[in-house]
Amino acid sequence: SFFYESKDRLECRTFSELTYADHFHDHLEMFLLESGHTNARADGVEHPMQAGDLFLAFPNQIHSYQD
Repeated sequence: SFFYESKDRLECRTFSELTYADHFHDHLEMFLLESGHTNARADGVEHPMQAGDLFLAFPNQIHSYQD
């Protein structure tokens, strides 16, 4: 199951932990992992991430994060 996330402005946030359920939206999302490791998922495919990796979620692409 997934949900639509609506935003009306540019946001830049910092997290120490990130777990976020499957969702999609009409904007581009960039996620830069500064330290540690996590998993990003897009269209059902898991993408293990390490420090320095950049993840892009395109508009209307179902994606999530699992710390």
